[in-house]
Amino acid sequence: MNKPVKVLHVSRYYQTGGAAKSAFRLHEALLEKGIDSSFICLEENIEENAHQISLLKYYKSPENLFRRIKNKIARVLSKTFNTNQYKLQTELKELLPKINAELASLPFSNYALENHPLFNSFDIINLHWVANEMLDYQCFFSSCKKPIVWTLHDMNPFQGIFHYKNDMLLNHAIAGKLDDFILNLKHQSIQAYSGKMHIVAPSVWLTDASSKSTIFSKFPHSTIPYSLSLNTFKLYSKIDARQELGLPTEGVILLFVAESLNNYRKGFDLLLNALSILKMENVTIVALGEKIENADLAANIISTGRIKEESLMAKYYAAASAFILPSREDNLPNVMLESFSCGTPVIGFPVGGIKEHVINYKTGVLAKEISSESLAEAISDFTQNAALFDAKWIRNYAELNFNTALQASKYQEVYHEILSKS
Repeated sequence: MNKPVKVLHVSRYYQTGGAAKSAFRLHEALLEKGIDSSFICLEENIEENAHQISLLKYYKSPENLFRRIKNKIARVLSKTFNTNQYKLQTELKELLPKINAELASLPFSNYALENHPLFNSFDIINLHWVANEMLDYQCFFSSCKKPIVWTLHDMNPFQGIFHYKNDMLLNHAIAGKLDDFILNLKHQSIQAYSGKMHIVAPSVWLTDASSKSTIFSKFPHSTIPYSLSLNTFKLYSKIDARQELGLPTEGVILLFVAESLNNYRKGFDLLLNALSILKMENVTIVALGEKIENADLAANIISTGRIKEESLMAKYYAAASAFILPSREDNLPNVMLESFSCGTPVIGFPVGGIKEHVINYKTGVLAKEISSESLAEAISDFTQNAALFDAKWIRNYAELNFNTALQASKYQEVYHEILSKS
């Protein structure tokens, strides 16, 4: 009989962004399965209990006064003597206005996760998205003796400062020197780790990229897709959903969702160009996400702003004829899983985890290439063949592939395997 496992999930954020939501959904799935799972993040708004911890609150506690003073002195000395870490932080700060990237980050932190009093009580540390001051690579990997499962949500753990390959390539002429230095620093830090590590990625695409990387090529890998609440994202009457949301009850509604409509990687610009090519009548575009400043959107485009309530999001998915996912580069977008769960087909590009789950005329339509022209062709193809799509079949696909019990069981297998080798 396998002994009970205590797992600590480490994530920079709690509910901000797809990576955080995915990490927390896994934590909840493991708890449902009876696994002793805890979640620690660097946000104060998480409701603390026996299984939810704010590293920032702990850092600000009276018992850490000496450490805060020590860190403040260290930061002052860094600026005074221009130490290596301060130089790198200054260099990135100066580069940010010049580079064109979704995000760039450094592997430094002042919060010393490994010094938290509960850290050593866990059998396994499951890292997630740990950029933006969550994890100090040099300190953490040189001191951590616990087995590590690292769930990748983007490419940053095995790249330098950038989080996706296209950003790295696009900005190499400007930031290549810093990017290469940080990549080497990460490599040296992880080389210093003496424990067992297992890499998990939600898509075959990310698994393949990681397994071929300099940093992670020596570690075993598994592909385990995300899961989601199939009780929240579910089938609704399309007419009822449209009426409740105040959307047209007739015609085609295409839904787009992103944290920001201005995120180049998410491709809202490609969608706008595709629509201008199509010039389709009786089509409404609903765009959920932080609005583009001073954007002159067409009359048939409804921009709602960001919506955080998942039950309301589910009704938007259900109201849509199709969900448009024009990402130029992506892992396994939560929005695709959410759309499937609500029985709504997806139209997207053949990239990352999207091409692994969008099955032509079953779960959606894949464009032939990353271009507005190809996206326009895919949208036209969908509208001409809309009768082929069965909401119940798509929902069943989600139930079979993205249910919480399946994900928890696969992670449990990874945990027991890594413990058996430790």
